[in-house]
Amino acid sequence: MKWTRAYFLLLCVSLTLSLFGQQPNDGKESTYEMIPGQSLKTRTGRVVTYHLTVADTTVNFTGNPTPALATNGSIPAPTLAFTEGDSARIYVTNLTGGTVSFHWHGLLLPNEFDGVPLLNTELIQPGATYVAAFPIIQHGTYWYHSHTEFQEQKGMYGPIVIQPKAGPSTKEKVVVLSDFTEQRPHEVLRQIKRHTDWYAIKRNAVQSYGGALASGNLGKQLWLEWTRMPSMDLADVYYHAFLANGKVADRMPNLGPGEKVRLRIINGSASSHFWLQFAGGKMTVVSADGQEVVPVAVDKLLIATAETYDIEVTLPADGSYEFRATSWDRYKHTSLWLGQGTEHPAPTLPPVDYYALTKEMKDMMAAMPDMQMGKAPADIPEPKVYPAGQAPSNEDIQMESMMQMGMKMDMGMDHSSMQDNNMPPMDHGKTGHGMPGTKQDTMPREKMNPDMPSMDHSKMDHSKMDHGNMRHDTTPPPPMDHSKMDHSKMDHGNMRRDTTPPPAMDHSKMDHGTPGTQERSESPGKTIAARDVDGKTMDMGMQMGADAPMGVMMTGYYELKEANPEETIFDYNMLRSERPTELHDDRPVRVVHLYLGGNMLRYVWMINNQPLSRADKIMIERGENVRFVFHNTTMMSHPMHLHGHFFRVVNNQGAHAPLKHTVNVAPMETTIIEFAATEDKDWFFHCHLLYHMMSGMARIIGYEGSSDLLIADRVDYDNFAMDDRQYFGMASVSALSNGVWADLAYFNLDKEFSLEGETDYNGNFEVEGKAMRYLDPRQFFSAYVGAEIDGGKELDPETNQLRNKTEGFALAGIRYFLPMMIWSDLRVDHTGGIEFQLEREDIPLTTRWRASAMGRYKFMDEELEYTFGTSYQIGQYWGIMANYDSDYGPGAGIKLIW
Repeated sequence: MKWTRAYFLLLCVSLTLSLFGQQPNDGKESTYEMIPGQSLKTRTGRVVTYHLTVADTTVNFTGNPTPALATNGSIPAPTLAFTEGDSARIYVTNLTGGTVSFHWHGLLLPNEFDGVPLLNTELIQPGATYVAAFPIIQHGTYWYHSHTEFQEQKGMYGPIVIQPKAGPSTKEKVVVLSDFTEQRPHEVLRQIKRHTDWYAIKRNAVQSYGGALASGNLGKQLWLEWTRMPSMDLADVYYHAFLANGKVADRMPNLGPGEKVRLRIINGSASSHFWLQFAGGKMTVVSADGQEVVPVAVDKLLIATAETYDIEVTLPADGSYEFRATSWDRYKHTSLWLGQGTEHPAPTLPPVDYYALTKEMKDMMAAMPDMQMGKAPADIPEPKVYPAGQAPSNEDIQMESMMQMGMKMDMGMDHSSMQDNNMPPMDHGKTGHGMPGTKQDTMPREKMNPDMPSMDHSKMDHSKMDHGNMRHDTTPPPPMDHSKMDHSKMDHGNMRRDTTPPPAMDHSKMDHGTPGTQERSESPGKTIAARDVDGKTMDMGMQMGADAPMGVMMTGYYELKEANPEETIFDYNMLRSERPTELHDDRPVRVVHLYLGGNMLRYVWMINNQPLSRADKIMIERGENVRFVFHNTTMMSHPMHLHGHFFRVVNNQGAHAPLKHTVNVAPMETTIIEFAATEDKDWFFHCHLLYHMMSGMARIIGYEGSSDLLIADRVDYDNFAMDDRQYFGMASVSALSNGVWADLAYFNLDKEFSLEGETDYNGNFEVEGKAMRYLDPRQFFSAYVGAEIDGGKELDPETNQLRNKTEGFALAGIRYFLPMMIWSDLRVDHTGGIEFQLEREDIPLTTRWRASAMGRYKFMDEELEYTFGTSYQIGQYWGIMANYDSDYGPGAGIKLIW
């Protein structure tokens, strides 16, 4: 009996330690203790159990029955409700024909229950039941979703609501936003990868030459194509509906005038951001990603994919008031109606002005002339670990990032009023700032070491620097008085990474009104877009600088701000944690630069020029503070999510920077996050736009020294990272009066096998097959080998009768993508014949009307072949076409597209 009791007690202790996920006592704080307001020490004693069953189903949101996946018979999945201090026990039964999974998004829990199959959690096989058991050590609004292939898009997502111990303080309503497509998700990705315009046509997002000419934007259209960028866009996919809690419109009628409700908003979409607005007035943001923030009242808020916000609204009077979520490309919306009676709809947002976005992009690129869209620089800084107290400040990291991307340094600084005008010109090559042209390493400099000798500014010449144009608000600052400044005694040797100004520098008399001067001690590390630094302003007069919006660039923010100047439009700089979130400064600091890039035409997404399947883990070490420096080199926003951790989004709130698990990195911006490395094993890190993640924008964050990993070798890694390597097919066949043209391809992220052919109705034909490999990160350059077979009828001089003649050639060549979206092709065949070809397809004349042109010159035969074509797309898979070919003459007919 005594042994039985002893065994029972030992078992209880083991289960408790497992449940709480405690790490060995190494003197380092756990992640749980780093989250303000969370409790680990006291428990409710309740074990809250849920049984979830996933099964195939059919839904009908739009009038067309569509296969989907339901959890307990519903989409979204049931709400999982807990109270902080509970313990969760969740049974997941798989009744589908394939494997499934659930990731508990935003929850801090033991690695083995994170729910990423093959990385930290085993697959849930058909017919099997999986049990996840973990402590609830936080409160807030979170969600759960599948991390298996495209199951999230098919309906496997649901809310998690964790109440604080004190319970709810007001009425609540969970609002799960999602996007719905009638197409199979694999087909959606195939359509995007083959770069058809159909989704843009359906979303009224096509930028054509006709439209540009009619609207006076021809120059912008020409600039866009000259820079080899596809048309500006916000979203990738056309969705047939957007849903609130699985409905086109949901309702909460049990509210009356003056009543307040807390809306727990979850963006559970696969790839959509939403503009939120309320017909009854302002919305008050009280929590972001489950973490309380200082309340801020806004009129519009862009919620990125995978984010959550708690928003409080008050009904102003009798009636039903619309809380509207409009897709970020503004062609459809979903709603929650609060109250009952006369309906008061929210304002309809105007269509997106894509040419305004083009101008915004053009201005940003002009400020960074050395930057290459979609591609990381050749000299990406290696991850570097700094001893405690010696890491560069976040602001210095961001400024150096701008230098690396070719930011213009002519800030119009004018120190001509300074008394000391006899100093020789300033030599940045000796300061260690890493300015362009110094040929220095792009790594953060050891100049931040407080033990290094002081910098000598006695030779700096400020006489030609013009500070008159530097400002961060719309009011020019008063004239600067530098008469009392002695630069020869300025000591930069004591520069630190914290927010305390260097002791030897007295800036009390300086009023630069720009990032990096007086603002530095209060708001280090704010996001700085290139044009913020070179003093440019937007057309609508919005002043850029220290108050530049963060996380919403290139989303239509400025267009909405211009149309509604009196409104407050949310951005990350408005998020202020209720409590300080600074990390302990007695830890080493690891700085990791991550360049977000890719090729929109072929839809390949990468980090540091590599997709997940070709990259190594990002290794960190327990006990460090880790900074990720995101450089978005693309035209798309990327909501980046780190599993198993909360991180500080470094904004202008200093020590009160918000804690989040997902951050939207806007186009062309540099954004820094930082977190305490307090876990172990492997954690997933990825863009939460599902189709970006499946196309390569992801990494594994691995802890040095971890054991018992599911990914233990390269074979395991390849098995996990195989999604971005999958192959897709495409084809087009045009049956015209002068012949038949066919084009087939089978491709993945950097390989392509193609077969092209044409034939007339007299037996003449040409067939060409190629195996091609793309060789550079932007995929502008490729090489191939292949074969060509030509056949036809010719007159036999001996018999004076027609006979069949066929010739075959082995080919090798290279292709390069030129400005104006033109593919050039230089090839040689086995007989020594050389050919050069230029080709442009899908020239957008109007929304659906396209043109194409091809010319090929054969040097050996001194022969020019050419084709001009035009087509009109009627449906997703078909249209009509006409062409003129130098060999086959004119023709017209039907074009099938797959």
